[in-house]
Amino acid sequence: MKKRFITVMMIVTMGMGMTMPVALAAVPSMKTGFTYSKDSDGVVLHSYNIGTNEEEEPFNFTVYHTRLAQSGMTISENTLQGKWRRPVGQGYITLWAGYMKNDIRNAGTYALMYDEVVGFDDHVWLSYGHDIVDTVLAHKAGIGSTTATVSYLHKTASDIDINVVATHNKYSDNNTQQIYNLAIEKKIRSNFKVGLNYGYSTADHAASPVYYVPINESVISLKPELTVPLGTGKMVIVAEQALTGHSNGSASHRHSIGSTITFGKFSVGTKYYSDVGYNARSSYINWDSSF
Repeated sequence: MKKRFITVMMIVTMGMGMTMPVALAAVPSMKTGFTYSKDSDGVVLHSYNIGTNEEEEPFNFTVYHTRLAQSGMTISENTLQGKWRRPVGQGYITLWAGYMKNDIRNAGTYALMYDEVVGFDDHVWLSYGHDIVDTVLAHKAGIGSTTATVSYLHKTASDIDINVVATHNKYSDNNTQQIYNLAIEKKIRSNFKVGLNYGYSTADHAASPVYYVPINESVISLKPELTVPLGTGKMVIVAEQALTGHSNGSASHRHSIGSTITFGKFSVGTKYYSDVGYNARSSYINWDSSF
């Protein structure tokens, strides 16, 4: 999910041709980006965003402008989202709050997360929030979702990471979804990792083309990740291939591949995902900079 006041340097021209600064510059770190996605439900999204990216500050904000198309209809959407993060005890609490306005409806969103590093090797996340379902048909039906998630990461001395995630989604059309994931990842070399994932996801009923949820999906998949140096930057290639399992009443054919290229604070990425009865592709560009 997704203001500080800024003092800018001003040069004031005084009498007698003299100039003098009246305030020192407080230039924030900013981020901007573009996202494009399209899926087999006919949902096409173009989104632009700009916001602050002050890692040392507790509050940041992002503004999004989105064009969303589906079923021959296109809508414009504007969203303002704030993020507040502070240490609490041994961990951190993060609050996201936003307001979305488009050609069909207005809606507020929020999410609250607590995360804590346990000892030297473990990390736990707890989150709860409410969000919109961002398709044209979901906006027309006024559908949102409330989500609760628990995630636990354990790192071993032998470069093996074990991550367990459980998620419960409750949609406003009385559909519920449960998602469970277990991922075991081994670092083979400094630039190559291999993961073995098990995922289970189900919902009370299918909702396409309003939104996509798998029914009784149970998949074991292999997930390699390769990092390739590119001068001062790098390219990360991540793939996933189902080894066995089923989805929506048929054998799972899930596969995905994506890549991200990063040079300093500039990054560009793309991803393709496909499984039984559904596919999606997306790409993005992000740039962090100080203005």
